[in-house]
Amino acid sequence: MKFTEEQYQKIVDVADKYIKKSGWGLIGTNLDAPIGTIFEETDLMGQVEFEYVNQEMMAIANPLTREWARDNFVEEEKKSHFVLKDVRDDNGNLYHLIENSGAVVLNPWLNSGYQPKIKESDVRKWGFNPEIFDREEA
Repeated sequence: MKFTEEQYQKIVDVADKYIKKSGWGLIGTNLDAPIGTIFEETDLMGQVEFEYVNQEMMAIANPLTREWARDNFVEEEKKSHFVLKDVRDDNGNLYHLIENSGAVVLNPWLNSGYQPKIKESDVRKWGFNPEIFDREEA
């Protein structure tokens, strides 16, 4: 199984918080709830079968193996060309979601053949709902 970028980030966030709180890092102390219990209290519980991917999760959680684990256990997010569904400007041009100098805009004027590719997680991060767009995967 490969984790999504969102699942990876959730594991990292939980682990970093746990490490910071616990004086013993990921090992925890006998006073701390085990990190597995903490993971079960997140929305990961409905998405991931812990009994089958616990070693991969711990490799992601461990700061020493995190980069290696990301390369091996996280699905690389595909980029897509996002076009706003059924909305056109006064000249009949479709609106395309593009990144321009760090800003994200809906632009009806694109050079022919130019199709900017953007990750779905970035679309969400910028406050857009990916479901309102038609998209073509890169």
